[in-house]
Amino acid sequence: MRLIPVILFLILLPVITSSDDELTGIPTNFDAEYSKSDDYPYYTLDKVLSTFYDESKFNTKISTIGYISRDTSFPRVENQLLLQRIFVTCCIAHASPSTIYISTDINDKLPDGQWIKINGTVIGVKNKLGTSPCIVAEKLELIPQPDNPFLNCTSCPTEHGQH
Repeated sequence: MRLIPVILFLILLPVITSSDDELTGIPTNFDAEYSKSDDYPYYTLDKVLSTFYDESKFNTKISTIGYISRDTSFPRVENQLLLQRIFVTCCIAHASPSTIYISTDINDKLPDGQWIKINGTVIGVKNKLGTSPCIVAEKLELIPQPDNPFLNCTSCPTEHGQH
């Protein structure tokens, strides 16, 4: 019975000591063609959201990929588009979009569903729910849909703490 706290501590130690300051451990087969950038560290879209809801981390340069969405269920912010990628926890029935605001100078020219790679700076924008992260584009590239368009724990086990 006395071993239970020790076992729990050893199991939870990697979670307790992990840091969201930067993404580490992206498997080379996960978005490998888009994760190389000299000036912009690459984050998967779900990692952008989990890291940059902390307003102290705004004004950070990052790179990510996703597709353009004009999802009407998401709180609207004037002059902002939505960048999404579907996150699957175990099966498609448990899928949900990871969504972040983006700001570009060509918002009107980007159709729904267009995949992009965006390099930019994360800032905060106000919506009816509070302050949300937004990537202000400094470089935007139209890309084809990746081989694995989904984010999930199976495709990126190191990032999501599963082995």
